[in-house]
Amino acid sequence: MASGSKFETGWLYCDGNIVNNDVIGSIYDKDLIRFVKLLFNLNFRGLLDLLYAKLFIDPNLYKLRVLRRVMNSMTNKFGITPIDDDDDVDYLFESLDGSESKTHVELYVEKIPIGLSESSNDFPYPSLQVPYQIE
Repeated sequence: MASGSKFETGWLYCDGNIVNNDVIGSIYDKDLIRFVKLLFNLNFRGLLDLLYAKLFIDPNLYKLRVLRRVMNSMTNKFGITPIDDDDDVDYLFESLDGSESKTHVELYVEKIPIGLSESSNDFPYPSLQVPYQIE
């Protein structure tokens, strides 16, 4: 890996719940687990592989749901948006500040046991109590 590779720092959270705070919006109720380097050429499969490795999660036992905390500029509150495919990963990097100052990305990771029947709830993110919406 070249030392000049462009990247952002990812802050990983896992094994908690997303809750709504009236002042700042959505927050996670567990402490930060670890930091990871997110290379700009990362795709969705690469992101999942990275998360499985860095969080020591067995992909034979769990599938992952990845959510990102983002600022809604219209409300000045944080919301949550899912990362489901390559387009979402591309947007993650495109939406970051283009300046040379370093930023970070907060990722919330949900572990779903393989073979567990999904809830009948149509909304696919059970810990997400307040869906991210731009008003």
